[in-house]
Amino acid sequence: MEKRKLTQEFVVANWRRPSRPIIKINFDGAFSNSMFRSTMGLVAWNMEGQVLFSCSMLHENTPSSFTIEAIVCLRAVQVGLERGWPKVTVEGDALVIIKKCQSSTLDKSQLSAYIHDIQSLRVRFQHIDFFHTPRSTNSQVNLLETESLKRNEEYYLEGGVPIFAERLMVAKRLREPN
Repeated sequence: MEKRKLTQEFVVANWRRPSRPIIKINFDGAFSNSMFRSTMGLVAWNMEGQVLFSCSMLHENTPSSFTIEAIVCLRAVQVGLERGWPKVTVEGDALVIIKKCQSSTLDKSQLSAYIHDIQSLRVRFQHIDFFHTPRSTNSQVNLLETESLKRNEEYYLEGGVPIFAERLMVAKRLREPN
């Protein structure tokens, strides 16, 4: 019998603003097993690193963390269309969801309805990409949705983030290379 050594790779990365005229929408979802409650967070950035908008929304009776990640990814795509952004990059730390969005094959999982909706909306953009980002680079969205879940509050802000996330946003700008 062959023994395998399990290793875990840690990726430390910094968030990077879009390098071309494109809008970047970061998404994340948080799930509470005990309450069957979840929240989703979105932050949209332009290529100058300015926040165009941020939001968090609460959901009841969410069956799993995968479900909320698929819902929030779909919401990110919908927001891009609603705002008329022709070129969008959607980033999240849910690798399974990102891979399903990148794929052109028919999804047969429990998430298929959400993935199908995402894939059908893709054609309405001039350009759309889906990228996986390490949790460390998605910290602003993560903070937004976890605080929303803790506080039982939803947020929707144009041109910024809630006060509790402002410090993190300033720190990111200072670390960002020009």
